[in-house]
Amino acid sequence: MAGPLARRPSAKALLRVSLVVLFVLAAVPMRYTRWTAGFADLAATVSAPVSNAVRWVADPLTRPLRRSTDPALAEQFRQELEVSRQRALDLELKVRSLERLVFELQRGADLTPELGVRQIAAPVIGRFTESSSSALQVRAGAGRGVVENAVAVVEGLQLLGRVERVASAWCVVRPINDRSSGGLMALIMTGESLDAGIPCRLEPAGGGLLKGPATWVFEPARQGPVEVAVGMVVRLRDETWPRSAQFLIVGEVVAVEPAPDEPTRTLVTVAPTVPLQRVSEVVLRVPIDPARAEGDGP
Repeated sequence: MAGPLARRPSAKALLRVSLVVLFVLAAVPMRYTRWTAGFADLAATVSAPVSNAVRWVADPLTRPLRRSTDPALAEQFRQELEVSRQRALDLELKVRSLERLVFELQRGADLTPELGVRQIAAPVIGRFTESSSSALQVRAGAGRGVVENAVAVVEGLQLLGRVERVASAWCVVRPINDRSSGGLMALIMTGESLDAGIPCRLEPAGGGLLKGPATWVFEPARQGPVEVAVGMVVRLRDETWPRSAQFLIVGEVVAVEPAPDEPTRTLVTVAPTVPLQRVSEVVLRVPIDPARAEGDGP
């Protein structure tokens, strides 16, 4: 009753036979299996088109991975990344600098709206050194309305000095702590009002400091002179300076000592809030009416 289909070997039987044949061929010396090379060529002919198509699709996807293993290319990518980071940091620095400049200009304008000046921000482009003194060359001159005796400030309200020479594209600013500046009159602020200020005459003392005697001021409440303490703010109060400079910050008291020749008098040492000879940018308070720049005291 069993027909030809019933005698057909099953798939499992074919698999067992194939495994036995492969095992035997693997164990037999190669000189007895050369006749199988034809089957290998036939398999390569059949599979080659398919493998080429797969390689054609996969190659663009794997090419960046293969390239990244190239040391020279990896170093190039690293350098480009570092350049991008440096540019980003440089832009951040410029943004912060502009924000600080806007803040300083706005703060000065808000605090002194009635002084009749306009403020010009300009970079320091050089320094003139003459024996023991030095002045700053600023990139703003007559072309931008700068005149002699215009006031220069830094960090908003820190007095820097006065313009002493003007060219068409630049000017020269003499810092207040320069030995050639000639000194100034100021008030040591012991309170918030003018009556609480102690007048003093300050002269450049070297090392970026100013030093001079403080006026003896009697305090009735304590039956003695008003005491000066380290940390007190010192503001300009000098009629030989323009009105736009009055009450700008000269610095802070850093030392108090009795005068060597007169122990009842007090000598104060004042330090500006920033190193004036090393500033990189200044704000010039240029009078709208140039006639007011020449000794227009309060």
